[in-house]
Amino acid sequence: MEAPLWLKSMPEEKLRPILTDLAINKSGVREIMYQGREALAAYGKIAANGTALLLLVPKADILAEADAMGRYVREGFQERIRVTGVMLVGIILVIVGLALFLSRYLTQNIRKLDEASHRLANGDFSARVHIRSRDEIGELGEVFNRMISGLEERIQMKQALDVAMHLQQNLLPEAPPPIPGTDIAARSIYCDETGGDFFDFIPLDRGLKRSYGIVVGDVSGHGISAALLMGTARSFLRCRVEQAGSIGRIISDVNTLVCRDTGDTGHFLTLFYLEMSPDAGEIRWVRAGHDPALLYDPAADDFTELIGDGMALGVDDSYEYSENVLKEVSEGQVLLIGTDGIWETQNSHDEMFTKDRLQEVMREHADRKADDIADAITERVAAFRGDMPQEDDITLVIIKIEKDPNSKETQSEDGME
Repeated sequence: MEAPLWLKSMPEEKLRPILTDLAINKSGVREIMYQGREALAAYGKIAANGTALLLLVPKADILAEADAMGRYVREGFQERIRVTGVMLVGIILVIVGLALFLSRYLTQNIRKLDEASHRLANGDFSARVHIRSRDEIGELGEVFNRMISGLEERIQMKQALDVAMHLQQNLLPEAPPPIPGTDIAARSIYCDETGGDFFDFIPLDRGLKRSYGIVVGDVSGHGISAALLMGTARSFLRCRVEQAGSIGRIISDVNTLVCRDTGDTGHFLTLFYLEMSPDAGEIRWVRAGHDPALLYDPAADDFTELIGDGMALGVDDSYEYSENVLKEVSEGQVLLIGTDGIWETQNSHDEMFTKDRLQEVMREHADRKADDIADAITERVAAFRGDMPQEDDITLVIIKIEKDPNSKETQSEDGME
């Protein structure tokens, strides 16, 4: 065991501040030089008789402990920083990995949707996407698949309508026949792809007389069912007029056939059938529930309705139709057979076009060709309707009476010239 080292007394001038504090019972710590070394002196009285304790500690020892503690703290802090950094890097790597996984997952599903969209755009309606996720992308895939099914059905329906429209348009005559002594024009404007209105011109063999059948019909409703009934009625009529019988008998037989097809469907059609014999100068007609034809005489500025009894076709299979005759037909007269889509056209003020406006157009253009009169009527109706949608089919036939080039009167005039 080493022998203890005794402290050596310091000069009085160095101890004086300490002694002064002790004299007044004051404890404290002072920095002093002891044996040529910096030291810290801690002092204070420990007994009532004036005994005091003085503790001298080399300053270097205290600083060494402080430095050691500082190093310990710094090393611990740095270690925590390293651990935190490693954890942060790990977290970042996990987040990046998860982001890459989700990105690849989402991108893969979006790529499926993109590929299916391109297939659909190229007309492949078998394209489907198979996404198993239950998130928004999965819901989008299900909506996409349902959309393709609905779109395919609509495309098939549109194709069917296009075929029906093509067939129906082929049933309508491309141009009126050149009936001697007349100038004829016809128009049919459908509000849908297919409609129920129709017109037709049928050359007839009535012995020595040259006759022509002219018909305008209006089937109830619109769409394919109306187009089918229109085609059926047209075929029935064309087949029946080739056989013997009055036009009243002809329409009665056609009605019987139509009733077999309509049954309990509730469908029916109105018809105005007219036969002209230019040689005889007369008009014979049957009105089957259709609006009367309008005959305008410019010379008298007078309108006559070609009326007559008769219900719509397809309602009563036992109904008997009767014919009507007009024998006083003169040059310059204008005959219009139309459907109610003309005068029942409405504008934005819920006003109808009415037959009064129709007669006004006929009066204004009676001196023009039949095509000009037909164009004037359809244009005036379209202008009256404005931006409102067309709600019904529009069909009209214009027959303007002219001199028959084969008549004796015309031939004599040509000989005189």
